[in-house]
Amino acid sequence: MFSAAAPLLLLQQMLVGVTMGFAVKVVFAAIDLAGNVIGLQMGLSFASFVDPVNANQTPLVGSFLNLLATLLFLALDGHLILISAVARSFELAPVSAQFFAGINWERLIALGSGLFQFGLQLALPVMATMLVINLTLGGNDPNGSGHGPLPLHTQLRHFDPDRRRAGLPDDVAALVERIRPEGVTLNLVNTSPIHARTITVQAGGYGEHHFTTVTVGDRTVSVDAPYFNVRLAPGAGDTLVMGLQRYVHQPTLAFPWDRSWMVEQ
Repeated sequence: MFSAAAPLLLLQQMLVGVTMGFAVKVVFAAIDLAGNVIGLQMGLSFASFVDPVNANQTPLVGSFLNLLATLLFLALDGHLILISAVARSFELAPVSAQFFAGINWERLIALGSGLFQFGLQLALPVMATMLVINLTLGGNDPNGSGHGPLPLHTQLRHFDPDRRRAGLPDDVAALVERIRPEGVTLNLVNTSPIHARTITVQAGGYGEHHFTTVTVGDRTVSVDAPYFNVRLAPGAGDTLVMGLQRYVHQPTLAFPWDRSWMVEQ
């Protein structure tokens, strides 16, 4: 028959179920948060899907990570573990009207902060990588769009002509110090104490810009090309102030050595 304790018992069981569901949701919500941060850093936050479950739009990267996490959850028999946890909950939190007296509310609230901590821990490696790339290539956020730096708007791109590949040569560090309408200031350093290094600097992520001049110290050299080579002695470095004409060439993914006809001999 009905008793005064029945509503408390019903509320107890509902709270146990909500708590278990919240614990699982924290993991997936953290992955969603990581996907949102990664998408923002990569400039993909504007690409989103309609999420009918949460009645909102989910970024592309977040949807991918969430789907991947769901597949891993099922592959690792997470659903069976969850069912076992439901059965064990009756042992750990037996049906009793005294249940609420033993709840650690502070620990329950701490689970919420764990959501952000876990999500940032997942996203930090990608955030750090994108930060290094942005500082190296001069990837600014055009017009403060909030989408993060886009590849099309990077000021420079570096190549290793000795190994015929994209990216900085071994032992070479690059930092874009300043971006101006008329040019870019770049710091290059060869950290190797033994070997000299050669680096190819391209104007624009896709070679769409055009270098006019390069100034090193008090010396200014006319370049008039979409790229140029820099030879760094062992342990040497310098600051290059490069003049730019923007959006002069058709964007291309071709390597500079495959476009030698664009440079006057």
